[in-house]
Amino acid sequence: MRRRECLLLVPAVVAAIGFAPGAAWCADKPVDPFMGAWINVSGLVGPGADVSARERSIAENLDQFKASGLRAIILFATTTSGRAEYPSEFIPDKIWADWDPVDVIVREARKRGLQVWPSMCVMACGSNEPRGILKQHPEWALRDKAGNPMGFLSAGNPEVHKYVTSVLREIATKYQPDGIMLDYCRYPGDEAAMDPVSQARFDAAHPADQFPINSAERKEAFRKFKADCLTELVDEFSSALHALKPAPRIGCYMWGVHELKGTRDWKTWAEHGDIDLFNLTGYYYEKNRGKDYLKKYEDSFRSMAAVLKDVGRPIDFTVCVGIVTSHGRIQKADEIDAYLEIAKRAGVNGAAIFTWHTLKPYLPEVNRRKYFSKFEAGLKPAAR
Repeated sequence: MRRRECLLLVPAVVAAIGFAPGAAWCADKPVDPFMGAWINVSGLVGPGADVSARERSIAENLDQFKASGLRAIILFATTTSGRAEYPSEFIPDKIWADWDPVDVIVREARKRGLQVWPSMCVMACGSNEPRGILKQHPEWALRDKAGNPMGFLSAGNPEVHKYVTSVLREIATKYQPDGIMLDYCRYPGDEAAMDPVSQARFDAAHPADQFPINSAERKEAFRKFKADCLTELVDEFSSALHALKPAPRIGCYMWGVHELKGTRDWKTWAEHGDIDLFNLTGYYYEKNRGKDYLKKYEDSFRSMAAVLKDVGRPIDFTVCVGIVTSHGRIQKADEIDAYLEIAKRAGVNGAAIFTWHTLKPYLPEVNRRKYFSKFEAGLKPAAR
């Protein structure tokens, strides 16, 4: 694929605003494969550091990031506890009282020619208990088996649609990023009940005399209802984002083909044009997958590549290589090379490392052995 490139901003304008927005391209040239890393602000700045020290640390890290050959910063703009890393008008709980690290990172990234993809933890808002906006609106929350509110937004609630769309639009218009990466754009599991409004809508459409409680028919209808609610939400906010000028690309971290039998119908999202990039988990370790973990890893990527081939539109398919995760961790730098090369063989055209600060101890060897440039060699350009 190619993109139009023609930088319209004159140098004086670029100097005045601090960066040239990513949409200011207009002549044909190949788009480099997506190569990024997930970043937490806390991984860039130390606790208790003053603003000048924080910003020096950000600049130093982005110099290293640029030198590594990575190009896309996937920056957590919100957290799973429902807090914002930036001064949001919609998210009540902020991490920083008088500082906007997202603005600083965007500015410093643009100086270095790096992409920025802020990430929203879309549905997670406290995980085990309601936090963030759910403290103000517990009626928006999913319910556990006992009927108690959970720390997850309910995709069936119309007010949740407005809230999520408002936050994503706010991030896109405030920072004009190259893309936005969706994380936790899912349910916490298949068993959670919906919020009261959505649950009542489902129950009214599926009376117990036709769909007996605990029957397979009712469970399947509920699974589909939840999946459809999430798809409607994704359709809504994706349309809002794609209508912006400039419009960010939209990426999504996900778990794999098995989700299509559950409550996340990402294939439909792709077919609708909602998603431009998928970042498939690479969290396969002997600890959590057994001795044949690399075979299972490759099978997962091949299965997804086969599904995406049937979508009918170009979509970037990338691997998320987990350095240190709750599922396991790598022990040596050459494992990064193995994960990248297997995913490449299985059909990906880009990669993201989780996370930048856990990659750094391995970075000297990664750079010395040129694992990233080796992986990029022969990859097809990014979709546009």
